[in-house]
Amino acid sequence: MTRRDFRETLKGQLKAARLFQEYEMDFRTWEILLLIATDEGEGAVALAKKHGISKSAFSRHVLFLCGERAKRGNQKDAPDPKVHKLPGRLVEKRTDPKDIRRHSLYLTREGHSFIDQVQKLIAG
Repeated sequence: MTRRDFRETLKGQLKAARLFQEYEMDFRTWEILLLIATDEGEGAVALAKKHGISKSAFSRHVLFLCGERAKRGNQKDAPDPKVHKLPGRLVEKRTDPKDIRRHSLYLTREGHSFIDQVQKLIAG
């Protein structure tokens, strides 16, 4: 990769970061969204473990991305859907028919559209 290509890639990444800021997503929320996008269909527990994120923090952010209220009690670090401006439900949980305790994570139509937007910004 040439120096110029590298600069263009960085510019695209900055544009993508601004898009996440526009929707008032913190770094952990968009990190988890990107992890789900790259490993769609994986379970929340497996993803959290694979990437070294606590299960409770991962779950709070997944609830938020699913459009459910994630903030409970004294969880000051949990995103609050009423405060953020997400472009719809970006993630959905699907229950495994063989084990109802297991939920796989998938992007919704809005989630795919949002990730496509991010990809276009990064690609330039």
